[in-house]
Amino acid sequence: MHSTPGASLKHKELEVLALAKEANGPWFEAVLKAAQIQADRRAKYSGQGDPFTNFEVVGRLMGVDTKDVFRFYQAIKFARLLVAAGDFEDESLEDTLIDLANYSLLEAGFRCRNSTSNAQEHDTQMKFNFRSAFPAP
Repeated sequence: MHSTPGASLKHKELEVLALAKEANGPWFEAVLKAAQIQADRRAKYSGQGDPFTNFEVVGRLMGVDTKDVFRFYQAIKFARLLVAAGDFEDESLEDTLIDLANYSLLEAGFRCRNSTSNAQEHDTQMKFNFRSAFPAP
């Protein structure tokens, strides 16, 4: 299900959301929180432009594929969960899990967008090997 950026929700999308809320209310509340955080951070980091610009810029600065930037941010959140799976003064466990979900969904959206547009440009960038850069503890 692909939506046009900035467009109102379609009737079918609203039906899917209603079914999801009915199926799992706590999950739905987490999704709403994730969506609000995503909207706030997009405004903060990307303005009204392409929501992936900051990730693409980081990829170019580091000389890695943009998809690896998403994986890097996901790895930071996974590491946070492995090192200390509790609440911190500035970030709760729930915040960490929602951030992880948002980074994963951002990658999914980026891949979806690029599967129909300029995927070849992104595939020619150098790959970053996280396993060698971040060996398991």
